[in-house]
Amino acid sequence: MSIINPKVSVVMPVYNGERYLAEAIESILKQTFSDFELIIVDDASTDGSIDILLKYAKLDNRIRTVANEVNLGIAGATNRGILEADGEYIALMDQDDISLRERFEIEVAFLTEHPGISVVGGNSIKLDDVDYILYKRRKVLESPKLIRWSLLFRNELQNPTVMIRHHVFKELGYKYEAYEPSQDYHLWLKLNNYYWFANLPNFLVIHRLHKTNASAIMSEKHRLTLNHIRRQYILENFKISLPKEIVDGLTKPENIKAIKNALRISDIIIRWERESFTWGLNKDEKNFICKKTSIMINNIWFFQNRHPLMIPYVIYSGLLKTLNHRHSTENLSSL
Repeated sequence: MSIINPKVSVVMPVYNGERYLAEAIESILKQTFSDFELIIVDDASTDGSIDILLKYAKLDNRIRTVANEVNLGIAGATNRGILEADGEYIALMDQDDISLRERFEIEVAFLTEHPGISVVGGNSIKLDDVDYILYKRRKVLESPKLIRWSLLFRNELQNPTVMIRHHVFKELGYKYEAYEPSQDYHLWLKLNNYYWFANLPNFLVIHRLHKTNASAIMSEKHRLTLNHIRRQYILENFKISLPKEIVDGLTKPENIKAIKNALRISDIIIRWERESFTWGLNKDEKNFICKKTSIMINNIWFFQNRHPLMIPYVIYSGLLKTLNHRHSTENLSSL
């Protein structure tokens, strides 16, 4: 018998994950917060994954297994799990990661106390599966306003740590799309204009690094997909079409160096901040954006000399205006 009306639905897509699957499941079952269902979607695995899933399903009635007849990919399998979910919150989980014991307890408490936040994540620890060394990943930004700004430059949420209000998937009809391995970043950008995100300072997940990680297998595809996602986001939100050559300059050292001579972004941002930066950000957030915007541009966008300074100015001023244009800061009053 499955759990009726659980607070949290944990969605875990699985494909040929037998090596680490048991440890991942155990980390969910040992959570200090117990009011959850664990929906595991087997995406047509050809190894022993399904046997492991069935074994655990017999041991714990909070586990529900769903079997895809054909492989749908990470996005499709995750969507299938979300459709099956009954919980108020959706917690994401990867087949090879380890959720720390208090993860759900911490995230549920935060979402309960902050009704204006729809998506919450946190920090994670990397586990090098070769040398079995633990080390902390780059800490994510916590402020909802800074996350909204930062998502244009990089994925500011660590997907295996995320918990989402279930209604988010119903209101606008958004779902994960086939942008593997960047399907999560694509969804965040879709939601970025309509919902607020937050990150917790806590370390919530141990992220395992190994040669069969989806991101490791598709590293080149990952780079190209990120470029495409960002170009589409800018076009849809700011009506600016960036030449492919600009976006494809992502992370190239020679291009990063060239932009420093081509643009003086810092001067523009600082001058603009003094004149019109009045959308409810506090002093620290203003200073952070003014300092970091030029660095972010240097690291991500290659604006060739022939492109006018007005292009980046319009993009980033337009993005920041969405802080209050589509959302009232009243939703953040509880933060």
